[in-house]
Amino acid sequence: MTAKYEITKHSPSNTYNPRLFRIRALRNIPKFGVKKGDLGGFVEHEGNLSHEGDCWVGGGAHVSGNAQVSGNAYVFEYARVIDNACITENAQVYDHACIYNDARVYGNACIYNDARVYGNAQVFDAARVFGNAKIFDNTTIWGHSNAFENSQIYCSSSVNGYASVSGNARICNHAHIWVCIGVRRCLRDWQNSDIWACPSSRKRPSIWRG
Repeated sequence: MTAKYEITKHSPSNTYNPRLFRIRALRNIPKFGVKKGDLGGFVEHEGNLSHEGDCWVGGGAHVSGNAQVSGNAYVFEYARVIDNACITENAQVYDHACIYNDARVYGNACIYNDARVYGNAQVFDAARVFGNAKIFDNTTIWGHSNAFENSQIYCSSSVNGYASVSGNARICNHAHIWVCIGVRRCLRDWQNSDIWACPSSRKRPSIWRG
């Protein structure tokens, strides 16, 4: 296996982890516009970023602890991937998003803005988590679903299909949001429920509760 990058002696300023060091590309990675010799983001050790595939850590992004970035995944800008988190396949994490604990992000999923994914949560397929959304515990987000604004999804819940969870919505305690439903505002009473909508409906349904 040919090395894709080297770890330099340059550390970020004002960091929470003094063991972080910037990487430098040893080959071109056209997929992300990286050229041989370009500086990337910061890692703690080589186990944080695979030398295989086109995966890359760029900008001021940090990957540390036992976290792993592999496949063709891209972590950049000021994102953080820490603890035992895993970012793989074609997933992207950027802006100030943070993935931690044992969370996994894969497929074509994107996590950005100030979103947080943690615990044992999994985000995959073409799902997106952004804004100030928080996904945690044993939650799964997949399909083409979105979680954004101040929404929170937790306690072994799941969201899939073309569902969108936004506003101050709280999806918890084994709730399942399916297909093309829109969930907004504070829905703390959506617990132990299966909520779904017919994909053949001409108008995308929305459910509102104060």
